Amino acid sequence: MLTFAVVASQTGRPLDPTVLDRFEDRARAEVPFPVDRRISWMNDSGTVWFGGWQAPGRGAPEEPRWCVDLDGLTAFAGRVWPRRDGWTGTGPVAEQLRQHLQRYPLVGSADELAGVYVVASMASQGSCAIAADPMGAGLLYRARSPGVVVVSTRAAVAAQLLAAATGTTPRHDVLGAGWLAYVGTAMGARTGFEDVALVPDGAVVEIGPRGTIDFHRSTRPAWRQQADELAADPATAVEEVRAEMVTAIRMALREPGMHASLGLTGGKDSRLVLALLLAEGLASNIEYQTLGADDLPDVVVARQLASTFGLHHVTSPGIAERWAWRQRVDEALRDSTAASWPSREIGFRITAWMASGMSNAGEPQLGRLPHGATLLLSGLFGESLRTNYAATLRFRSKEQASRFPDDLRPGSVDIVDPEAKARYRAELHELLFEGASADDSPQDVVDTFYLRQRLRHWLGPTLEVDTQNRAFPLYSITAMRLAFAIGAENRHAEWIHYQLTRTACKQLVHVPFTSGDWPSRAGADLVTPARYADPAPPGPPQPRPSDRVHQRLASLRRQVGPNPRPKIRIALQEYRAKERSTDVEIMRKLFRHDPSNPAFELIDATAVSWALNHFDKRSEGERTQVFGALTAVIWLGGHEVPLPRELSAT
Repeated sequence: MLTFAVVASQTGRPLDPTVLDRFEDRARAEVPFPVDRRISWMNDSGTVWFGGWQAPGRGAPEEPRWCVDLDGLTAFAGRVWPRRDGWTGTGPVAEQLRQHLQRYPLVGSADELAGVYVVASMASQGSCAIAADPMGAGLLYRARSPGVVVVSTRAAVAAQLLAAATGTTPRHDVLGAGWLAYVGTAMGARTGFEDVALVPDGAVVEIGPRGTIDFHRSTRPAWRQQADELAADPATAVEEVRAEMVTAIRMALREPGMHASLGLTGGKDSRLVLALLLAEGLASNIEYQTLGADDLPDVVVARQLASTFGLHHVTSPGIAERWAWRQRVDEALRDSTAASWPSREIGFRITAWMASGMSNAGEPQLGRLPHGATLLLSGLFGESLRTNYAATLRFRSKEQASRFPDDLRPGSVDIVDPEAKARYRAELHELLFEGASADDSPQDVVDTFYLRQRLRHWLGPTLEVDTQNRAFPLYSITAMRLAFAIGAENRHAEWIHYQLTRTACKQLVHVPFTSGDWPSRAGADLVTPARYADPAPPGPPQPRPSDRVHQRLASLRRQVGPNPRPKIRIALQEYRAKERSTDVEIMRKLFRHDPSNPAFELIDATAVSWALNHFDKRSEGERTQVFGALTAVIWLGGHEVPLPRELSAT
């Protein structure tokens, strides 16, 4: 892992040496892992500074994630490789990346790279550039004052460096954290800090030698490009997609001494990764892991697959090791300030710190082991190839799509102040249509919103502090572009998943899934996408009489509880159910109204108390929203705690 930051003078004069002396201590305190290597670099004019902090590996030290020569510095966080062919040499990745960027500079050629990454190309003389992957899953933050601009892979580091340079103190952002109370996840460009914003997806940040800053960004998202070309020959595009996904797998498996595993479930995403492994003859040396009890549907299906293909399969992997790490964290904190806190509360508070108030406490970051020698192949990003909200297929205009943000929260717990709620609702409408063009279908608008807001803001903060050494073979920009090129009906039919699985391992197409079979049109010919040319509505829709009826029905549901529906058992939900009574008691304590906590300018403590009294009857989405409000209360109240520094990575 690598956390890095760039500070540039906006005045054209060299950075003050006394300010530079403060950067290391201020930034390192916010790095979310023990530091094994660090680097400090400046350009020849002294106007641009780069700092990087790298985590240790378990066992042999990792190679540095940067290289320096007379021309400048090249560094990367996450995983990165040339999109089509991967790395062909055997030298350090940072050195190969430097050579690649000489041929394909970030400004104008960032599309040549693949992976979840943030890359910095710093010039000793001339302009510097920083870019993340096209979807922006590798999060990049910017902070700016009249004197300096800061760009970093971590919001807290950006906030601290800006404060060090300007002689101020970082301030937590009420509206930024409040998103978690409104919809359960962060949205938009705001972060947990004032004056720190998320760099837009697909943007390349260029810093001139005298501190000028430019953001190079296409008017359309990366996944909405090359549509006509891909739609003209989807069969050839599928082959290109497969090649990119196989390259991703091979780049992950090339690391020496790395033990590989795949989280195998009964779903289509992990099934597709397995199909690619089988087709490439790479399946036999991988451990297949499924979390849950023996009778959990995911476990049953995974065992069937393991038996059929002779795979090494384990259930509930690494529980003892993770539990030992969690006890070490608890003990380290209880020796200081948290003597009476239960383990779950420690997890909630550390989660708020690790993700700078931008990750829902309902998915605690506690218990994640230091970076180890196990590579986890993940099926995440498979959702980027399908239509994620089936109900939107009925939309026939952008006017209908404009009401979609309200549909995100049917029957949600009403815990946010009405004035703040109106502000968030209006901003959701703007985010929904951000960058939309006249020929985008309503489904294109909604699915772009999902990638840009839901998926990015849920996954990004986790990956920023993730120590599980994960790789994401299904993250292919060509696959995402093809998914939009073929249209919403074909996305909903999971046509890309079906074609890739069928051509890689046809037998896997017919093994049952835990969440239903293939859509009826999965293997059929593509249908021609409908054409739309209606403009986006001028503003957020106003409540109609039918909305007020819906609100009354939602209120009634809150009184009597939701109608029981049969649900597929999921290991994470079963674990949450076991912890629910403990979680409610912790939330009762932390949600006690504190006039000094700015979170209660947004959150109605009385409404939260009612929600906690009926917590078992709330839907999973409603509980997620309450956990989001908990994150805001912890973060804005200053109740977060850092991961103890004394914990080593061994």
